[in-house]
Amino acid sequence: MDSHRIYLRQPWMVFESSEGKVLQRRFHTPSGLTQTSRVWLILEAVPTPANVQLNGKTISFEESRSNCGEQSVYRAEITDLLSTTSNLVTIRLLSRPQTNPSAVVQKGSEELPGVGGKVYLEIWEA
Repeated sequence: MDSHRIYLRQPWMVFESSEGKVLQRRFHTPSGLTQTSRVWLILEAVPTPANVQLNGKTISFEESRSNCGEQSVYRAEITDLLSTTSNLVTIRLLSRPQTNPSAVVQKGSEELPGVGGKVYLEIWEA
């Protein structure tokens, strides 16, 4: 099986809600997908608990450990949830915000603003 990664780099829209920090980002459906392509959404080192949605549908993740068990990595297959063009991923961190409430767009890094960790798509071909 062959695979490759597509990082969901900045910009992330970041804002605070009464439940905690919310991060959102739009991305296009990867080109070149075939009938045997499987697309996974990967979250590295995102604090829990978190609620993650793709296009308004809640995603259930499998948790694994990387870096000798020090860091959680969350994986969910999203192939069937992708739209034909644009997608919206929303990460709600269900804890009290630690920053001042404001809508901010941050650019330039692979890591989630104010959270750390990387978010990417992993595409597998059978």
